[in-house]
Amino acid sequence: MRARDDGSAAGRREAFRGLDQSSVMGVELVSATIVWAGAGWLVDGWLGTSPWFFAVGAIVGNAAGIYLVWLRGGRLESGGRRQLPDPSAGEGEWSARGPDR
Repeated sequence: MRARDDGSAAGRREAFRGLDQSSVMGVELVSATIVWAGAGWLVDGWLGTSPWFFAVGAIVGNAAGIYLVWLRGGRLESGGRRQLPDPSAGEGEWSARGPDR
């Protein structure tokens, strides 16, 4: 997202919003990898299977971090708004009839 060239407050706000979201994406990617790799390292220490669970944890954490970035990127594309079903219209997972089956 680029700020408008006129230097208005709305343009600056939009630029900082994009910077904020990209910073959160980076932190999510790194922290998911560290948490899952750390859990794998602890399991390796407990079971004496080094480095197998550490490697699996790092791979799972990296995949989870990429998934979180993908989700947040989709929210940025849609302007941060999710389309929720209208419960009165009988749409979606829950309706006036109860859960869809």
